[in-house]
Amino acid sequence: MADEKRIIDFREIGVSGLRRFSGFVLDDFLQQLLQWRGIDIYTEMAYNDADIGSVLTGIAMMARRVPWRVKPATQQPFDVEAAKFVEGCMEDMECSWLDFVDEVLFNVLPYGHSPMELVYKRRAGENPNPSYDSKYSDGRIGWRKFEIRHPNTIWKWEFSEHGDILGLWQLAPPQYLHTFIPIQKIALFRTTKNKNNPEGFSSLRRCYRAWYMKKNLENLEAVGAERDLAGLPVAKVPPDLLSANASPQQQAQLAMIKNIIVNLRRDEQEGLVWPLAYDDAGREIYKIELLASPGQRQFDSDKIINRYRQSMMMTFFADFLLLGHNSAGNRSIVEKRSSMFCTAIGAFLDIVADEVNRDVIPKLFRLNPDIECSDYPKLLHGELSEADLDALGNYFLRLSQTGMPLWPNPELQKHLMEAARAPTPVDAMRIAEELEVQPQKVPEPGDTVIIPADPESEPTQGPEFDVPTPGIPPVNPGEASLASSPYPIPPGSP
Repeated sequence: MADEKRIIDFREIGVSGLRRFSGFVLDDFLQQLLQWRGIDIYTEMAYNDADIGSVLTGIAMMARRVPWRVKPATQQPFDVEAAKFVEGCMEDMECSWLDFVDEVLFNVLPYGHSPMELVYKRRAGENPNPSYDSKYSDGRIGWRKFEIRHPNTIWKWEFSEHGDILGLWQLAPPQYLHTFIPIQKIALFRTTKNKNNPEGFSSLRRCYRAWYMKKNLENLEAVGAERDLAGLPVAKVPPDLLSANASPQQQAQLAMIKNIIVNLRRDEQEGLVWPLAYDDAGREIYKIELLASPGQRQFDSDKIINRYRQSMMMTFFADFLLLGHNSAGNRSIVEKRSSMFCTAIGAFLDIVADEVNRDVIPKLFRLNPDIECSDYPKLLHGELSEADLDALGNYFLRLSQTGMPLWPNPELQKHLMEAARAPTPVDAMRIAEELEVQPQKVPEPGDTVIIPADPESEPTQGPEFDVPTPGIPPVNPGEASLASSPYPIPPGSP
């Protein structure tokens, strides 16, 4: 029987199901969180809310403490050289690498995505123009900067037939021109790639409802506090003004009184002009008074607001920040939840490293085909939290007690010293090689020794004397210094 030919279908038939129309992503069931309205709400949440702002600031500040390094694919010389090239490009940008990471997180966390345009330059040495200035002059193509294309300036996205992202259209101040940026020039950092949504998923989305309730309750609480302090203004007017048959003049008078009552506030401009009129019985026709608060409210607004605050902080694994503000909680709970918070921050840093390794570094090497490497180097970030040295020491102690051979192990020793933030043996050897410490030679009989003029200064050229040789009487030090001086002796010197 003849071999049957196997037919492989390379077509893409289905789609991801992302709800989009003419380049506009509409993948949220809340209309107020779509497009620019959602960007404005997330901006208000990040900028105006103290709880959310403290969490975002804490994430940004902790992320700046994390070191970054480039790992070569192998230890072959060409792979090590390729890794050094990437490190050089990171240090040769207009902004520091930590500033770039901070810019990414500043937009990824509240908006879910952070498009960065890749701007390159030729490394041709120093140049007064910052667009061409470089520390290197090897003629290769390097990174000039990664510039943010803020989410609130994105007009729409360009998709292929099957949902592949082809680029974005930007409408940004001050020109407000429709500008297309292809995906080849973009590094798109996203919290998630679900449905291949270019806008990702905002970290604030799941706490939106709690934030909305908390915001409105705080506003009501502020209004209630003002009314409790100032009292509820009440105006007593003649019944004729409230009659359905009131004349136009009476209606205008009632409208004026309502306006006064509504805008009555206790502030630096408080004051009231009120008509003084009496009826035939001597009673005031128009009267205004403040209705005092009846006392404690039926609901404790503080407990309700704190419940929503806790719900908001739980979405970031940061509810441990509230434990110090009430009687609940202990040290073990704080340590466990703070560890989860650090793990979450590490996941955000993984988003940055993954996009750089998957897309940014390969694009850089395709622009420099002369660089040989077996595989692209990888960008890695360090640990966010410090190691528990007691737990680490007990762990290795138990391993050694079981008979597991641990030493000698230079890699393990280096890791343990780095965890303790102590100099590693490799660093100590490197420092010794840089110092090039040489043993001092012990003077022998017949040698010439130079004595510095200042005993506390470094040894420099100064008065000399000969080391006495056994059996030979010593020479006058003054004569010896003049006779053996390397400088010319002025005429007339003794």
